Amino acid sequence: MPEVCRFLGIVIRFYYDDHLPPHFHAIYNEFEAQIAIGSHTIVEGRLPNRVLGLVQEWADLHRDELQNCWQQHLVAKHAAGSTPSRRSRIPNLEPFPLSLLNDFLYCPRRAALKSIEGLRGENAHTVLGSLAHERADLPGYEVAKGVKLLRALPVWSERLGLNGKCDIVEVVEIETTSTNDRSKMTNYKSVCPVEYKKGKRRRFDNDDAQLCAQALCLEEMFGRKVERGAIFHAASKRRREVEFTEGLRQLTLEAIEHMRALFDAGETPAAVYKEACEECSLFEICLPRMTCQPDRLKTAARHLFDS
Repeated sequence: MPEVCRFLGIVIRFYYDDHLPPHFHAIYNEFEAQIAIGSHTIVEGRLPNRVLGLVQEWADLHRDELQNCWQQHLVAKHAAGSTPSRRSRIPNLEPFPLSLLNDFLYCPRRAALKSIEGLRGENAHTVLGSLAHERADLPGYEVAKGVKLLRALPVWSERLGLNGKCDIVEVVEIETTSTNDRSKMTNYKSVCPVEYKKGKRRRFDNDDAQLCAQALCLEEMFGRKVERGAIFHAASKRRREVEFTEGLRQLTLEAIEHMRALFDAGETPAAVYKEACEECSLFEICLPRMTCQPDRLKTAARHLFDS
């Protein structure tokens, strides 16, 4: 139970056998409370109002450090529960962001331009996407109709070399009278990742694979099966349920493998122009109409610096 900070008689700690939502423990004399990271509300326990105000002010100043501490706490918990033989088989992979898998399935060149060449672009679609994620990107949790909603939950997979955040993870607890049982991840009846997308309710393989990759991360982190997730489409305000079938899992794993092979090679693929290119935020950088035609590209390169 590492001590993170001590001030004005208040002790801040993390416990390695702790549970969701992301939180820390604040202890003051005989009082102790679990404080949610992000919203700074009390998950369980009690503190005097004056002390709670001081803890919330401190937590607001150290929001990023608390998020990092929680992620390190989960790593330590995961490591403690793994056998040496299992961990020895996990390769030391450089992690890729989960969102890059969506880019790769949309267009491998787009993913390479972002990851290998470090290029970024913005258009109306990226702005709308940021607005759709605005609330989900705020760390914290809330309870609605008996479902606990964990916002901006950090997730990762050492086995697959992935990391990122789930917009929302919905968890339903098994009813129990024991607070010890309630604190264990295995006593959640269901775990469901939810991804926010800006558009109308339509099915895209790249969106489903990104969501499935989140589920694979959650399964590795918490040692339990995640059967399904959901995508919330902001434009139509409709939700689409996604079942993580064997076919979708296989598609996701193959895409991760091909994406890693592409980036290990370190070469950006040639452009292949299609109608969807014009909706891409990197369209003006990629120039697919020109770069997909080698002769036209060579001519343009020769005349690039002509006066």
